[in-house]
Amino acid sequence: MKSMRSPVLLAGLSLLLFCTETFSQGAPPANVNVADIRSGTLSPTQEFKGTVYFKEVSNVASEVTGKVIEVLFEEGDRLKQGAPMVRLDDALLKADLDRLNAEVEAAEARLEQEEARYERTRQLREREVTSPQEYDDIRFTVEALKYRLSAAKAQVLRLEEEIKRKTITAPFDGEVLVRQSELGDWKEEGDPIAVFARDHLYDVVVQIPERVLPFLDFDRNMTMTVLDQQIEGRLVRGSPRGDPATRTFPIKIRVKDVDWLLEGMSALVDIPTGGTTDCLIVPRDSVLVEGRQMALYTVKDGQAQRHVVETIGAKGADLMGVKSETLREGMQVIVKGQERVRDGQPVNIPSE
Repeated sequence: MKSMRSPVLLAGLSLLLFCTETFSQGAPPANVNVADIRSGTLSPTQEFKGTVYFKEVSNVASEVTGKVIEVLFEEGDRLKQGAPMVRLDDALLKADLDRLNAEVEAAEARLEQEEARYERTRQLREREVTSPQEYDDIRFTVEALKYRLSAAKAQVLRLEEEIKRKTITAPFDGEVLVRQSELGDWKEEGDPIAVFARDHLYDVVVQIPERVLPFLDFDRNMTMTVLDQQIEGRLVRGSPRGDPATRTFPIKIRVKDVDWLLEGMSALVDIPTGGTTDCLIVPRDSVLVEGRQMALYTVKDGQAQRHVVETIGAKGADLMGVKSETLREGMQVIVKGQERVRDGQPVNIPSE
C-alpha cells in the first residue's frame, strides 16, 4: 500500500507546483480597443416596454359595384401606390363607352355639317336673300347640337371614370394586412377589399406613469431596442386620456424607414425619468452587467482596471451616461475585448 501511495502523492504535488507557477506568472496580455471618456450632461432614464403599431392603416373599399374577376394580391404583399389590387367586371360599361364614343363621333360630324350650312345661311342673310326665320332655325339647330355634343362627352368622361374605378388600387406605398376579396365576390359600393398599412412608418406606443410626464421633451429623438437591434424614433404626443386604474398615459415614438418592423413587436424604450445631470459619457458597449453591478474597464500603465458605475441613461444609440468616484474625463475605457479581461490583467492596445 505504501508503494502505491508514493507515486500518486508525487503526481499531486507536481500538479500543484505547476498550477502555482502558472498563476504566479499572471494571465497573458489581452488585445483591446479603447475610447476616451468625456464629460457631459444627461437625463436619467428608465427602460419601459412598448408595442409597435403601423402609423397609418387603411380599410380599402370598393367605390363601385361589380363582380370580382381578378385578385392581384396576397396577405403580406408590399405594393406601391397605385398598384392594382382587385379588378371588377367592366364589360358592360366598356360596351356602353364604345356606343357613346360612336354617338359623339356622329354628333361631331352632324355639327360640322350644320355649322357649314349656318355659315352659308348667314352670308345669304347679310345679302337679304334668305328669311330671318330660316336663319334663326339653323342657328338654334347648331346651338342645340353643341349642347348635345357637350352632354355626350360628359357621359363619356363619367363612364371612363367609372371603368377606372372598377380597378381598386393601393392608396399608398404599404403592405397588405388582411385580404378581404375572393374571385367571384359581388362588391357593393363601400364593401371592404383589404386592410392596408403604410410601411416604413410606425408608432411605438408606451404606457408611462404620470410621474414621468414632466420630464418628457416632445420632438426629441429616443433610443429603443427591438429584437436586440437599437433604433431611434421621435417622441410625439399620444392620447391625453390616461388609464385611471393604473395612472399610466400612452406616448408615441414615431419610427421611420425601418423596413423589418412588424405590428405587435415589443420594444424596450429608454424614457427620461428626471432632469439633466452632470455625468461621464462612455460608449454603450463598454458597460458590462456583472451580477447585480454595472462595471467597465479602463487601461492604466498597461493594465485593466475595473470600475463599478452607476448608469444614468442612454445618449443616442451608441453612448451612455455613467457616474463613478474612480473615473475621470480623458481616461481610456475598453470598448472591445473587455469581456475577456480581469482586474489587473495586462492588456495590449494594437496600433492602428
